[in-house]
Amino acid sequence: MKRLYSSLKSKAMICGKNGLLFIVDGVLINAAIILTTGAFISGFFVHLQAPDFLVGLINTANVWATIFALTSFYIFNRIKKTKRFLILTNVVSRSIICSVIALPHFANRGGLTPYYAATMVIVGNLIWSVYNVGANIWLMASIPREERTPFIYMRFLWLRISFTLTSVVMGFVLDAFGGGLIGFTVVFSVSFILSISDVLVLLKIPYVSGEGKNVNTMTPSLLAAPFKNRTFRNFLIFSALFYMSYYASSAFTSLYLIKYMGFSYKVISIILVLTYTVMIVSTVFWRNFEKRKGIIPAFKISAIILALEQLIYGFLFRGNVIIPFIAAFFGGVGSAGFNVIVFNYRYSVMPEDNITNYETWFMVVHGTGILLGPIVGNLLRPALIPLLKGAAWISEFQAMYFIASAAAIISVFFFVGKRMEKSINVNK
Repeated sequence: MKRLYSSLKSKAMICGKNGLLFIVDGVLINAAIILTTGAFISGFFVHLQAPDFLVGLINTANVWATIFALTSFYIFNRIKKTKRFLILTNVVSRSIICSVIALPHFANRGGLTPYYAATMVIVGNLIWSVYNVGANIWLMASIPREERTPFIYMRFLWLRISFTLTSVVMGFVLDAFGGGLIGFTVVFSVSFILSISDVLVLLKIPYVSGEGKNVNTMTPSLLAAPFKNRTFRNFLIFSALFYMSYYASSAFTSLYLIKYMGFSYKVISIILVLTYTVMIVSTVFWRNFEKRKGIIPAFKISAIILALEQLIYGFLFRGNVIIPFIAAFFGGVGSAGFNVIVFNYRYSVMPEDNITNYETWFMVVHGTGILLGPIVGNLLRPALIPLLKGAAWISEFQAMYFIASAAAIISVFFFVGKRMEKSINVNK
């Protein structure tokens, strides 16, 4: 561990002490978030006897809630003590989300309890969406532009290691308690402790804004600038279509595995570990691939591989345990590149003096696409049942995986190319 820490510190110190602290921040907060999202939050709502649509909606609440980032236009233009505001929103958001575990201790499962819990999770994530805009700007403004790409790849590598270890350990802990309330209480409590530890780290990092102090980002020309920028506009359209397609099926994967396929939390944890391990290993590959071939080819290929994860889930039948592991491999490889490249790409085309509006509009469009995903999936899936009567081998869940994957891949071929190549200035 001492050697590991020394290696991390020496590389992170390229960007000074703040670089190291931002990596520690990423390690802590991502470990905390992973315990209140995905299979953990889905399993908790299944435990609360929530309906399927609510489980799917909450499973992606942490990402579609970014639509509330629209308020960031006004907020960050008005407040003066930005760091204090960010710390406050961080604490409030994480406290609300983690305290959802208290509900079943005082109320019965079923009935209105899942809806009270859902309200808390959604409110907490809405607050987090505002924090996330400011936190991303804080991070990127603190790192010299020429060092951003290698630093972001390195930071993503370490935070992936952190939530991989956290997922597998807490997955086994949850299984040890039989997937019951005590197990979920331990999981959410650990998440809260990690969240508070993250805040203590953030308090040590000086706040830096990416914009001039005299710039009024609320002026109409600056508010509309992201849509007048043709390159960024195409990126926004692609983001909306891809995320909507992907999450039309992905939002229900945890539910599908737990409720309909009968997978234990231990097996799901192992699947997640495979995904995250492949992500960790593939991070270096994508960094080198982007450096050699360019960001657009890396963008396109990683997005297609990620979409293939959903296609593979379409071949999952009850008792067939190998399919999720194959899907996990594709999901790990694809997301290892896609998530970092989306981050690097948008900051490469954002003007430094209007970064708040560009980042806010991305968050809004990104969140809208992800919110529409489970809604579209929930509406389309039942409509497929009459069409599948003559095909007993395929369920509506499987059909939805095929459709979602095809739609996502089409959006990649249509938008990721010349439409998004202009004005890119990525430092490699």
